[in-house]
Amino acid sequence: MLAEYRLDAIESSGAFQEAELFTTPQIATFFAKFGFEAVAIEKDGFAPGMDKVQMTKHLTIA
Repeated sequence: MLAEYRLDAIESSGAFQEAELFTTPQIATFFAKFGFEAVAIEKDGFAPGMDKVQMTKHLTIA
């Protein structure tokens, strides 16, 4: 619910065209449910054995 609330607030502000986040492959599927798409994966980006996934979501400008 918190993710939905924050995304709605960001989108309704009209100030942004895109939202971006960094997460792990295990959590990326959670954010994909909100329309985020993986655009890059950096091996060991957070720590050894912990890859970093960059994800973006295009926002509708109100």
